[in-house]
Amino acid sequence: MKNSIISQNDGKPSSTQKDSNFNLFLENAFFLIANRKHIMCNPKMYYTVIDANNGLAYSGNSGLKNTTLGCYLNWWSNCLQASDIDNDNSKWVIARIAGSPLSGCNNCLAVSNDGKVKFIEHPHFRILWKTLMENNKMFNDTSLQQEAYTLQEVIELLRQNTSYDEKDTHIFFLERAYYRQKSEIKSLNETKKRYYDKISQLKVEAKNTLLQPHMEEYTQLREMTSYYTKKINTLKINLKIKLKAGQIDRHRYQRLHMYLCLRRDMLQERLKLFRSRIMSCVDGLEGVTFSEILTYYQPPK
Repeated sequence: MKNSIISQNDGKPSSTQKDSNFNLFLENAFFLIANRKHIMCNPKMYYTVIDANNGLAYSGNSGLKNTTLGCYLNWWSNCLQASDIDNDNSKWVIARIAGSPLSGCNNCLAVSNDGKVKFIEHPHFRILWKTLMENNKMFNDTSLQQEAYTLQEVIELLRQNTSYDEKDTHIFFLERAYYRQKSEIKSLNETKKRYYDKISQLKVEAKNTLLQPHMEEYTQLREMTSYYTKKINTLKINLKIKLKAGQIDRHRYQRLHMYLCLRRDMLQERLKLFRSRIMSCVDGLEGVTFSEILTYYQPPK
């Protein structure tokens, strides 16, 4: 898969911390993802604390203390940058974050579905730490954390009552990769439009000397067209009132109504032809629409 997050660099093998449940968490991360629905139905499971040791420069682990299993599962589900499928079709999740919230320099730990663990510099670190903090707030209840199962107990209970669904896990990762790509495409399209609008504006600006007298004349013509169109619409309304009141017969109504519609269409066609004339008599406006020219000459609100 192109433009993957996790494989932007090769990373470094990780030696995980000792005397914590983090090793167990890494070894079973994908089993836990497969059983996320079962876990998220049981507070004693999703309030299990994971000793991940997440932290930020300057603030340490403030806002990131006691991240729970539910916090991680919810984060992986909703933060599109916290999971990935790399170019070798390996699935990855971010298991620990560490870095500077100011510079963005970071050294995050990722784990794959085949048990590989490595450090990477994540290109969207700001999104990672902000969303992890937000998710941590949702599961930050000390009393419930104290009553929760240990991670070992959670895994044992799940193995007794559930099974690993590889297809479901694959769908989980494909969906997130799809939505992330969709979000990136939307962002690129927005950037593309900003560049296009700027180019159009500069083209119009470069031809301002030629365009301005035409646009002044067009404005007058448009105002006149609007004035007479409103008068025609009023006449059409009055004509219908007269028909309903029996003051004119249907044959005369249809004839006059058709005449008014024709006059309105002629006014609109005249305005349309004037727009075409402007576009054809000024060179160098390739790719620029008349509505973009009009936007340039509209007075600021």
